[in-house]
Amino acid sequence: MRTLCAKVLEPVRAHFGKPVRITSGFRSVQLCLAVGSSSSSQHAQGEAVDFEIDGIDNVTVATFIRDRMAFDQLILENYTRGQANSGWIHVSYRDGRLRKDVLTYARRTYFKGLLP
Repeated sequence: MRTLCAKVLEPVRAHFGKPVRITSGFRSVQLCLAVGSSSSSQHAQGEAVDFEIDGIDNVTVATFIRDRMAFDQLILENYTRGQANSGWIHVSYRDGRLRKDVLTYARRTYFKGLLP
């Protein structure tokens, strides 16, 4: 989690000048399974976080990360166009594996790229 905070969350906070509100960080395997995720979730490895920045559209934040930062996976989850803070951003960082995999998750389906 320290690496994720140093490489992604702190630079995002500094750029937007507002606090990052983390809604999910490290989760045990049991909690991952209880919330419908998998035992191999990057949350269970301390490599992923779900977050928002109040007052900043999640697409704006996700686009900043996509275009200017190193990361493993970026997912804009359950975003509704026109509702700036709907949904949340999932981002992961893993030393040695920075795939820059960008997805949007909506209606129980993953789509490649950001779909605002």
